[in-house]
Amino acid sequence: MNSKKTFVKGLICGVIIAFAVNVILSMTGKGILTGKEYLKLNRIDRIISSEYVDEIDKEKVADGIYRGFVAGVDDKYTSYMSKEEMDALMETTGGFFYGIGVVVAQDESGKTIVISVIEGSPAAEAGISVGDILLEANGESVEGRDISDIVSVIRGEEGTEVELTLERNTDREQYTCVLKRAQIDVTSVYGKMLDNNIGYLKITQFSETTYNQFENELEKLQNEDMKALIIDLRNNLGGRFDTVQKITDELVPEGVIVYTVDKNGKEEYAYADEKYLDIPMCILVNEYTASASEVLSGAVQDRGTGVLVGTKTFGKGLVQGIYSLPDGSGLKVTVQKYYTPNGVCINGEGLTPDYVVELPEEYKGYSAAPEKDDTQLQKAVEILSQ
Repeated sequence: MNSKKTFVKGLICGVIIAFAVNVILSMTGKGILTGKEYLKLNRIDRIISSEYVDEIDKEKVADGIYRGFVAGVDDKYTSYMSKEEMDALMETTGGFFYGIGVVVAQDESGKTIVISVIEGSPAAEAGISVGDILLEANGESVEGRDISDIVSVIRGEEGTEVELTLERNTDREQYTCVLKRAQIDVTSVYGKMLDNNIGYLKITQFSETTYNQFENELEKLQNEDMKALIIDLRNNLGGRFDTVQKITDELVPEGVIVYTVDKNGKEEYAYADEKYLDIPMCILVNEYTASASEVLSGAVQDRGTGVLVGTKTFGKGLVQGIYSLPDGSGLKVTVQKYYTPNGVCINGEGLTPDYVVELPEEYKGYSAAPEKDDTQLQKAVEILSQ
């Protein structure tokens, strides 16, 4: 009898909760969940709370609810982020972070690959190389884990340690190293002058500080009487949308840089002014040239101010909005699709280079080829030397 009363009381409570939720939803706008789903969730909560045999980590359960809810959208670029993951994202786009100095990405098979190692970082000093495959972090496999989750494990407070197990890109031997995290000040633009007065700029990501670094390196090359320019966007996974728009504005004539379309069909355009760098130009791209990097590449290709050299780009024609939640966690949500000036949405398709050039077999998949073996760079130099 008592258990029956308890059940009835719980049911009434669930109905009240569902009713209250429906009232709130009607006041704040239509959401995905209805009172029916909230009532079911409340029922699951009571069963687990009363019947599960072991102790329950309530924070872990709550985290699972948030992640599961967002995962139901079925978009790999839309995700829930814990406070730690949110902080890591903000650090990256701000131009510095606390970690070991690597950029990782996942290939089509789900392997987590090191695509960039920052000079002078703990990772560089430990001998981690571009192309190495990350297998474990702190003794736990990274297989099947979301990339943002992996990054949050690698990063952490300055002076703390992380243990990584990797597979070498050369001989495929496994090795383990313990690294002490440090503040990593990201230099995202590197410049130098090649033969025949051809300038070379490598952009590794588009962070808050990238535009100023781009301007400084470009000015240095112009002061050295630069006649043509190579911009290397290989292994650049993207970054801030506003930053890439400012840089692209310097490279294309007056007109459209990119435009976006949201779920309601609303279009937003970004335009370049009449002032731009009017010299021959090549953009180096590969399968890890993604997102913001494809904005720049697509604009240069469509507007005819340069040509693309390398292999087909990643194909991420989507814009994510970042939303902070009161407890410091957040959401990354795909809010728009972007289109090149010619109206092409390259999401899932990528950009095809004007000159398709493969790296030698031993360097495929990452841009670690020395200059003498870098067939893509050599082709760009050849084009600009004519």
